[in-house]
Amino acid sequence: DRNCVVDGATFRHDGREIRIAGVEAPSRVAAACSAEQQLGRVAADRLQTLLSGGRVDLQALQRSVGGD
Repeated sequence: DRNCVVDGATFRHDGREIRIAGVEAPSRVAAACSAEQQLGRVAADRLQTLLSGGRVDLQALQRSVGGD
């Protein structure tokens, strides 16, 4: 599976989709307007930069009943 950034708060790694707890980012795909879509691209680009900058440690958290 390919590792990639999905949006400003979500990425894929080793076949798993990982959402960063406590981060809300504008949508690139389901944006309400072109400004939100542009901000979504900026957020995703920033996450890509952060993930490419060195070691990243992951810690699994228990999901709430609603899946958030």
